[in-house]
Amino acid sequence: ARWDQDSNEMVVEAMRDIAEGEEVFLSYGELCNPMLVRTYGFTLPPSEEPGWTCVSLPASAQSVLRAFLPPRIAGKAMELDSRRLHPTVASAIQACLEGDPGGACGEKARLFLEQLLRFRMEAYSKDPLLRPAIEASQAKLADGCSLTEAANAWWEALSKVQSEVPNALRVKSSEG
Repeated sequence: ARWDQDSNEMVVEAMRDIAEGEEVFLSYGELCNPMLVRTYGFTLPPSEEPGWTCVSLPASAQSVLRAFLPPRIAGKAMELDSRRLHPTVASAIQACLEGDPGGACGEKARLFLEQLLRFRMEAYSKDPLLRPAIEASQAKLADGCSLTEAANAWWEALSKVQSEVPNALRVKSSEG
């Protein structure tokens, strides 16, 4: 797919001949729900989502970003992804290491990541739509259950209210 400047439209071209009546598929790539909904306007069911991501925009996380990062990095969004170290986070960690030459082996970078995650989790913990899922998964963890069992409890709790606002819950859950 490519954007055609002349016609001002997205153009999808086949790489082989397509027979009349043959079904054609389009892949959106390995995107998590927050990126899918922001880019294409839909989300996937949890069982089909390839991973989880959380984007901290500079305006919302300014207190954490400014406390640990130089201005050239603090003004950028940070994308935390469960499948890989995103370049935005890698550059932030590098900036922490460079800004802490006598530090204790990455302590500033560790504190930065810890504070950024605490900042994100605080907002989720106050969200009434996510509260049942958080409580269900925390209860499983307190009982000594595995992370998989806690995740299953999360989705089970959300399934009770998901029909009301599926895209919002899927995006919030994916970002958490």
